[in-house]
Amino acid sequence: MSYACNSPEISKECQTLKSKIGLAGAKNLYKRTGTPIHSCYALPQLRHHYKKLSTLAQQTSATKVHKWQTIGSICLSRWIAKDDITSDESSSLCLPFSLSEASWTGLLNYRTCEWDEEAVKLLPKECIDALPPISSEMEIFYKINSAYGVRWPEMQNHCRFFLGMGDGACANVGSKCSTSKRIAVTIGTSAAARICLPCPILNCPQSSLDKECVSSFPDIPLGLFCYRISKYHILLGGALTDGGSVIEWARSLLNLLDDDAFNECMSNITAKYATHLSLDKTRCDDTDAGKLTCVPFLSGERSTGFRTSASGCISGFNRNTTPSLFLGSCLEGVTTRIGVIIDLILCVAVCCNNGEKDCTIITSGTALQHNKVWRQMIADCTGKNVMMDESATESTSRGVARFVAFILNEGTNGNLRSDLAGFDDKEEQLYAIDICRSDSAMNGYWKEKILAQEELITAISPVWQ
Repeated sequence: MSYACNSPEISKECQTLKSKIGLAGAKNLYKRTGTPIHSCYALPQLRHHYKKLSTLAQQTSATKVHKWQTIGSICLSRWIAKDDITSDESSSLCLPFSLSEASWTGLLNYRTCEWDEEAVKLLPKECIDALPPISSEMEIFYKINSAYGVRWPEMQNHCRFFLGMGDGACANVGSKCSTSKRIAVTIGTSAAARICLPCPILNCPQSSLDKECVSSFPDIPLGLFCYRISKYHILLGGALTDGGSVIEWARSLLNLLDDDAFNECMSNITAKYATHLSLDKTRCDDTDAGKLTCVPFLSGERSTGFRTSASGCISGFNRNTTPSLFLGSCLEGVTTRIGVIIDLILCVAVCCNNGEKDCTIITSGTALQHNKVWRQMIADCTGKNVMMDESATESTSRGVARFVAFILNEGTNGNLRSDLAGFDDKEEQLYAIDICRSDSAMNGYWKEKILAQEELITAISPVWQ
């Protein structure tokens, strides 16, 4: 199972599922699990897997799944297995899923923190029986066994083990975005914008989303996902399968593999963005070289349309289009999708911020660290200041460290805390190494860019079927 899955077989299974439960059923599933029917989630992947098994003439023990586990759980089960059990018994040791891991599958009811009953019914019985239990506690109280203790003696006496966390949740916390006032934007190979919100979400008037608020939870705006981090927090956001990978693709396509050639192209993009709208920032006039619009779906679409068979498109180029214009359109294409995601996030964040949309964007990821013009584009597109913190590197690893440190610190003096309650009580201090301030005069330009991209998506989407 993989979040990056985009195979034709799984896309077909998504269509089968949608036909089976209907439009209303798909919407209700989305509302309960916080995830739509899409090839990146476990429901269609599991159904396809068991269909493949059922077509085999004879199922052997090697083809049957005893219990589904994450990679982290498989490693832990080997490390903590008791010394007196066999390797076969060790391999069948089942650990629970954390709320974060279970939510990523798209099978968790994020309101009740249990496997969603209706979603699970769509799976075959042998798959249901193979689903692991869910734990809201992060720590598992085992010690390393003697075999691995000999290999790693420093872990024998004082090592503690924890269930896995989603990389998105860790990236947010590692970027110092653990409250409703900060939105984390990460662009590496992929791209994502996420916000951490408390549960339940209070101060949620019906007018904020023009929908009924059930049990202090607003309905998830169509186009976003909602994952559980813990019993007390959710992660709301959207993701693009292709972020920095779009730039790498364009770089290869344009034969800009040499660093000097690529840097020169980026310098041209930076200069053009700084000067070509100086007289009229409400629109872009590139009629001589083509008015380019990019749909950056090189590997299908996740947020905001979740169309599994989507593909990319660049429209408007002509014989006068230059490499810098082509590459610049790719930067703008990813930026506009991030902008649409953030606009949807703010519709919910306002419930937690007393009606205010005053959020700061904190960036991380290799694609943004060395690309200031891209950070400025995001600031202008969203209308929010964009800050790069000194801890922008390795934000996911830093998030893991902060989660564990919180649990260890709260567990001192016999006051055991293993469920992450209160980890967002205090915002971490930001130490900005760069701030890109949004230019309100650019609003018209970016609205035009978003509109052009949405119109292009609407025009080409029929060929994705």
